Amino acid sequence: MRGQDFIESAISDFESFYVNGFKIQREYLLGIGLKISGSNEQQKLTIPIDFADMELETDELKFYALLLIGHELSHYINKHNYHIDNSDTETKALEMWADFFGSVIAMSIFILGEKTKSLFSFNPFINKEKGLKTIIDSYEYIYPVFKNTDNSDKYEHSSERLITLQSGIVSFLVRYEIAKKILDNDTNDLAGVYFKYSKAWALEFAKLTFTSPSLMEIVEIRDDLSKKDLKRLEERKNIVNKIHIKLMNNNLEITSGIHPQLRWILGTDYIRPDIEYKSRKHAEKLADNTYM
Repeated sequence: MRGQDFIESAISDFESFYVNGFKIQREYLLGIGLKISGSNEQQKLTIPIDFADMELETDELKFYALLLIGHELSHYINKHNYHIDNSDTETKALEMWADFFGSVIAMSIFILGEKTKSLFSFNPFINKEKGLKTIIDSYEYIYPVFKNTDNSDKYEHSSERLITLQSGIVSFLVRYEIAKKILDNDTNDLAGVYFKYSKAWALEFAKLTFTSPSLMEIVEIRDDLSKKDLKRLEERKNIVNKIHIKLMNNNLEITSGIHPQLRWILGTDYIRPDIEYKSRKHAEKLADNTYM
């Protein structure tokens, strides 16, 4: 199918996740890249004509397109164009977040978007195995895009970008489970739920690593991932949180109107309990009890 038809379905689904009539301002232009252009209230999603004219013939290409769109929608709803970067470090931090949260958005459209999921050859909500394989196979399209940015001051190394993207995908799957618990008024031990499903989904993806040339390359490249690297990535996350809290401008969230059932998945409120932090404490407690 034509790229523009798929893009419009995906954006329409994303807009439907909001209850206040929220719309993504967008335009199709020649000779530009996919990006958010304009600043403050003038921001809009700019889509290149060649992307719109691209034929998305396979499920893998369609999910690849969702990843590209999700990255830009992450910039859009977090209002990154309202912020003026003060350093390359801030720019890299915001791009890292767009890789992470953008894949959460892509997964939300893939699993929950009524129009978009009907455009795939299978129902990702039902056929988990096919869904995971489609995601992994789409890396063969997105990873070369990331590698083209390795010499840029805006982005982390391509290997870290793909790891970050996959972390976002796992995060969606975990957030989805937490959201279901909250909707069922079962809020006991959410940290334990986070830890349980984070581990389970990470293992599911690990099983498929050997079927992906891109992931196998990263395993070799990142075998030397050091504590220094992890600390730097944690610092990037802290920078992002500070910028986002500023962009909230004393409001409850950066972009309001997300459906209450999707708040734990797509909410842009950055002052809330850190479930991830609590899950680490939960894991430590479990480990202590195991080896007592």
